[in-house]
Amino acid sequence: MNNANSCSPNAESIDFDALLARCMGRSDLMERILKSFHKSASHEIETLMIAIETSNLAAVQSGSHKLKGTALTASANKLAQLANELYSTANSDMTFEFPDLSAQLTQEFESIEKLLAMREMGAV
Repeated sequence: MNNANSCSPNAESIDFDALLARCMGRSDLMERILKSFHKSASHEIETLMIAIETSNLAAVQSGSHKLKGTALTASANKLAQLANELYSTANSDMTFEFPDLSAQLTQEFESIEKLLAMREMGAV
């Protein structure tokens, strides 16, 4: 999901302090959660984008609900919020909002990917 035109990383995309607290201060556990989150969310977003492109509302509902849970586990609150908005939109049959929401969701995940890469390099 890398795009040369994508946004800069946003340090607020993941609440590292909240995640570390949830991991009882265990940074090793937090790092494992972040790696698992990145892998799972990447796959879930790809699946969700296909569901949106094919107007499969049931798959959008299921995928956005799953992504919300994955994001909340990693304290990626904005991504969780966007997934929840997508879920609500699919439930209300307002598919005309899909393009804007999917673009926001993709942009937020790209920001998270950059943030995680910077963190891995020790820049964050």
